[in-house]
Amino acid sequence: MMQGDIFSTKEGIDMHTFTDEQRAFLLHGTRTGKLATVRKDGRPHVVPVWFILDGDTIVFTTGEHSVKAANIRRDSRICLCVDDETPRTPTSWLREPPP
Repeated sequence: MMQGDIFSTKEGIDMHTFTDEQRAFLLHGTRTGKLATVRKDGRPHVVPVWFILDGDTIVFTTGEHSVKAANIRRDSRICLCVDDETPRTPTSWLREPPP
């Protein structure tokens, strides 16, 4: 959603229904997503976004005149990457052996 504008992602795009596991992951704490949009010349534009989940809709805000907003208005293809930042293995450190 942008200042006064609402992007409709339902027109011409298959909507996704999240599983309970996916919904729990997205709702756990504050997560930062990496939103990728397509610039006019075809290059990717990737920016961090905070978001909320409203049912099966991911909602984020942006400035009306931002590159992200212009890209989405022109080309609605986007990709959102949300990392699981929970450590799964112990941290390893690499260092040079002593001389």
